[in-house]
Amino acid sequence: MKKRFLVLLLLVALSITGCKSKLSTLNVKLNTEAEVTISREGRSETQIGENVQFKDKPVGEYTLVASAEGYEDYQGQVVLQESNEIKEINLVEIKKDDSTNIPENNKDEEVAEVKEEPKEEVVETKEDIIEKVDLTLSLFDVNNNELDAEVVLKKDNQIVAKEEGEELYFEDLTAGEYTLEVVKEGYDKLVKNLNLKEEQEELAVYLLGGEVKQLIIENEEDFSRNIEKISEELKNLKDNEELILGVSYLNSNYSQPEFDLSNEIDRLSKIEYDVRKKGNDLVKRYGDNFAFTTADYNLGDQKEFKISNDVKADKVNATLMGVGEHIYLFVDNNKDIDLEKLDEITDEFDNVIYPTLTRDKTIDKVVVLLTDFNDLPVTGYFDPADLYAHGNQELIFYLNADRSINTLLTSMAHQYQHLVFFLDKAKANRIANDAWIDQGLAQLAQRVTGYIDYEAKGWSKQRGNGWVYDEDFGYLNNTTEVSVLNHDGSIPFSGAASLFADYLLEQYGAGLMEEIMLSSQDPVKVIEGYTGLAFNKIYLNWMTANIADNLATVNNDIYKYNSFNLNQMPKFVEGQILGEGVYYIKLNAQEGLNLKLPEDSLNNQIGIVLIKKNK
Repeated sequence: MKKRFLVLLLLVALSITGCKSKLSTLNVKLNTEAEVTISREGRSETQIGENVQFKDKPVGEYTLVASAEGYEDYQGQVVLQESNEIKEINLVEIKKDDSTNIPENNKDEEVAEVKEEPKEEVVETKEDIIEKVDLTLSLFDVNNNELDAEVVLKKDNQIVAKEEGEELYFEDLTAGEYTLEVVKEGYDKLVKNLNLKEEQEELAVYLLGGEVKQLIIENEEDFSRNIEKISEELKNLKDNEELILGVSYLNSNYSQPEFDLSNEIDRLSKIEYDVRKKGNDLVKRYGDNFAFTTADYNLGDQKEFKISNDVKADKVNATLMGVGEHIYLFVDNNKDIDLEKLDEITDEFDNVIYPTLTRDKTIDKVVVLLTDFNDLPVTGYFDPADLYAHGNQELIFYLNADRSINTLLTSMAHQYQHLVFFLDKAKANRIANDAWIDQGLAQLAQRVTGYIDYEAKGWSKQRGNGWVYDEDFGYLNNTTEVSVLNHDGSIPFSGAASLFADYLLEQYGAGLMEEIMLSSQDPVKVIEGYTGLAFNKIYLNWMTANIADNLATVNNDIYKYNSFNLNQMPKFVEGQILGEGVYYIKLNAQEGLNLKLPEDSLNNQIGIVLIKKNK
């Protein structure tokens, strides 16, 4: 049976003749002249009067704010439907302090009484006191993302304050009328009159413009309205401009991957997938009831190791060939490795990897075994079963002795991070979908230890970031094939997870990473609690960064990687939105858009990023 599709065909002509969303008009009636603002999805409109009208607004829920001199501010929600809406607002007048309203015939008596008692202080009325105001400004773009901008505050046409940032504080301002100017290159300049009259004033300011627009589709009405927005963007493109779309489902549902075991790459992916799944099963059964003890070996000691059949068919007899402050380095007796190489591995672990990735001293020493693996080109392997009674009962991981030195160091950082992550996971008793962030942090470990250059192509032998850039397997060439939250063990997934983990680290700091590792909760919930943002919002910003990082015209750090530059755009595609990956599409005014969505897709949230750029 053929799958049915909902076909979206956007052409410039269509933006004129069809696909119009449902519109409504809001009439606001007040008991006094006031400044009235309605806002939704970061966009706002303001009018002044006793009876104001907002015409041709898409149906939906809006925030409504009204303010007038001498009255308490009003704020509420209003839902616009297809029929026009009338909203009546009675602003509450601020009552004056009775002590300031002394009757005329009593004023002389009051003063006389004061003069008769010179020791008594004269109490000033409220009007005589110069009130001070503390103002907090929070700056956002139209997508409700924080925006770093320059703010100028003027009183009587004189500059009284000038600051730059995302959230700004102005203390001890004299109460009264001010002019606010907000400037950011690439955005529309904002000029707004303020009347500061409260001790603590807080104001959210949204700058229009910018090259990035983000849309979230939750239902058919959203779909219709946002289609019109996209068509309008297409219609307004200049000949030298193009529009880039990023489209992705936002409701990610965990699904078990399928592997073609006749394919070597799929067999490698299955090894990675299975060992992460094994970790969840072990925590569920045994928690942190570990069987390992503090390792204590001497150079030349012999030991037999049993390794998972997934990577090694036979047991390994090995000799301790290197000892560091935090590492015992065993070598398979069937391998002959240069002593200088062993010394470098030991020194790098003690001086770089251990101090960089170890949060505390709960891990004193690890055991590393250099061996080879089955025919598959496995570089390294950490098996959480080794921490329990039926494993090697060691804090151990394995490296491929046949690899180059930088590849070995890269893998050592990666596998050690997996070990650290699992210890925290077991102690927290976290049974959750956390394999995606586990892999992301392990990939990130390769970078923070200096063994991988996130801007370089190639693989670890050359310090390259093939997980992101490789023509066949890199994430930026396979964005439609993987979802960040669905760990499938593949190379493109590792690239996606590494970029997402780096984005989280840059935007929200190392504290978030530590919170994820130590918490018993699902990482998505931890991220939302720590940042105060919906995970879908962060994911949409990351989708944007994978395009905008290459665009100088996009001037907001929330849409950038700030510690490195992506050296290529994601691969652009056409056609059907089928999986849970990200579909990047390039359009111009002449082409239009032919986009196919599964018929049931509108039951899920869909995120769309629009970026206008020069060709």
